Amino acid sequence: MEQGNIGQTASSAQPLLATGEDVDNFAGDARSTSQLCIPVASKDSVVGVISLELAEPDVFTQEDLEFATRLVSHAVLAIQNARFFEEVKAANQAKTEFMSVASHELKIPMTSIKGYARMMDMVGGDRLSEQQKGFLDIIAANVDRMNRLVGDLLDVSRIEAGRIKLEMTSVDIKDVIDEVLLSLKTQIEEKELQLISDIPPDAPSVWADYGRLVQIVTNLLSNAYKYTPEGGRIEVQVRYVNGGNSDPYLSVSVSDTGFGISEEDQQQLFTKFFRASDQNIREVHGTGLGLSITKGMIEMHSGKMWFNSALGQGSTFGFDLPVEQTQ
Repeated sequence: MEQGNIGQTASSAQPLLATGEDVDNFAGDARSTSQLCIPVASKDSVVGVISLELAEPDVFTQEDLEFATRLVSHAVLAIQNARFFEEVKAANQAKTEFMSVASHELKIPMTSIKGYARMMDMVGGDRLSEQQKGFLDIIAANVDRMNRLVGDLLDVSRIEAGRIKLEMTSVDIKDVIDEVLLSLKTQIEEKELQLISDIPPDAPSVWADYGRLVQIVTNLLSNAYKYTPEGGRIEVQVRYVNGGNSDPYLSVSVSDTGFGISEEDQQQLFTKFFRASDQNIREVHGTGLGLSITKGMIEMHSGKMWFNSALGQGSTFGFDLPVEQTQ
């Protein structure tokens, strides 16, 4: 480290103002008579010193010193933020690539395991005891659960990488909801849940990817029945909104009389892998990815996701999608 004012500034980590004979001379034959020295600090240590020198005497003031110090601090902060952003970006990219590779590697053996379980069930037939059939059912159920996790991981990595291609077409929202309700009919009836569907017969179509829209509604309805105790109620509602300064849109909502979500947990609801702190909710199997994926899918459709909830009072999750524009 250089001696003189620069060395002193580096050692003390304090800015310095010098004039006359106290000024360092680094300008060859031209003698500097005014000098500002500003420490450049990073992580509580000095990594450099900026020295400003002029030949004119008594040019710099205390205000100049304070201003230069603030300027350097802002510059250091900007550089650190830029580096931090790049590090976070690289970490996210690595995480996304890992999830994609891991998902593909898990999918192949899961398919094989389920296939062998089905074959054992078919070959064994009546020779299998009830206990053995129960074991095969457990294998199949856990493979299905793992496949859902793999699918969720793939969707997350694709959304983050922007690799999901939507196949847009005119979609009747009633067809989507009817298909999802049919697929979940058995689970809903097993819990003796009251199901109410309120869909106007003249609801306009939306411009969307039919398969992804089925996935969105399935995620919302699956959450509703999973987190609603037996004998509760689930209501699916569709409303056409045309007014104000916004373009017309369809608002689709799924309401339940389930456990509800605390205000604290609501702040992290769309964070990947987040599980609510309420014990009733944590007892239900889940990956913590469904809402994050659903929100991402809705936003890819130029839509908006929203929710209302209170602990112990149920929840309403919904989304708004622009209606199909007729020529």
